[in-house]
Amino acid sequence: MKKMKVSLIIIALGLIVSVLITRFSAAHEQKPKENDFLTFLTKHPAQSSISFIHNERTFEHNSFEAFPLASAVKTIIAIEYATQVSNGTINPNEKVALKTLNAYYIGLDGDAHYQWQNSLKKEKKVRDNRVTIEEIAKGMIQFSSNANAEYLTERLGLPEINAQLNRLNLNDHTPIYAFGGSPFIPYEVMEGNITKKNREEAKKKVHKLSQKEWNEYALTVHQKLKEDVNGEYKQKVDIKSWYDRDLDRMFTDRFTTSTTHDYVQLMNRLNNRELSPKVHQYLDPLLEWPMKSKQIQQDFQRFGGKGGSTAYVLTDALYAISKDGEKTAMAIFLKDLTPSQQEKLQQSIEAFEYRLLTDAAYQTQVEKQLSGEK
Repeated sequence: MKKMKVSLIIIALGLIVSVLITRFSAAHEQKPKENDFLTFLTKHPAQSSISFIHNERTFEHNSFEAFPLASAVKTIIAIEYATQVSNGTINPNEKVALKTLNAYYIGLDGDAHYQWQNSLKKEKKVRDNRVTIEEIAKGMIQFSSNANAEYLTERLGLPEINAQLNRLNLNDHTPIYAFGGSPFIPYEVMEGNITKKNREEAKKKVHKLSQKEWNEYALTVHQKLKEDVNGEYKQKVDIKSWYDRDLDRMFTDRFTTSTTHDYVQLMNRLNNRELSPKVHQYLDPLLEWPMKSKQIQQDFQRFGGKGGSTAYVLTDALYAISKDGEKTAMAIFLKDLTPSQQEKLQQSIEAFEYRLLTDAAYQTQVEKQLSGEK
């Protein structure tokens, strides 16, 4: 039971950048573990991808290989949100009832959704059990609330979100779908009759789904969650009674994919503020929330990004400008991990990234090792 509980929590598509403040502060205070991460990259080249831009210097490893994105994909939703706010389609100050958001919550995010709500209540940003759309977008990025992502998917529209992929020249990106409720897909495939006894049959049926069919089922779940304000649908699904690691892995394997080449180019564009000024006016506060930290402010003029994880995937994409004007963008994707590997790598990725951001000699070392030079 203990292992199952861990798996359920990890599928939350947890945010990497949300712990930047803690992790970069710690990197100043203790011996970095960056070589643990680099060792994995060099020993498992097929499972890892990295693209790096520092001023005019670039290096890439496995950069055109498709990897599941996990919550890094929420960057695209954030960009579409900022676009629609900038053109007047969405009012960021519009109030939304918490019960409307909570309808999309399926309980597999390690409590991130309610941690976000609790933080807002402490800051007295919840009025009459309502929050602004701007705060919803911030919660999607900073706390990686999947329920918030589902709500914004509904408000912004999937066609509009996916149209960003072409506008941003993300050529290797697969379409984004309503992923937040997709762990419910086996329930829908089994027409509401799934238990521990028949979940092996459910796995076979789910495995046979085409990606198009998977996305359509995900949209069906999304629509049912939208209407599930009283929680009856979620209660019937009772996901924790039948969900297991095999299904968890299927969820990861079906996720939207892209490449580090795509995402490092995107991070570089965001770092250079190449979108319209109005879009950046609303986007930068979302992605660059770590700049509220005094520690981050000491080292950087700008710092933003988005990452994610499941039990089998670890992704991060970020951009930064140092105090002396050095510009960096990077994307790091890992896949086909064991849960224990994922946990260990999540503990060392911060030191690795911080060293890459701040140490030119280490950049050279990493480039050489990944290219096979001695």
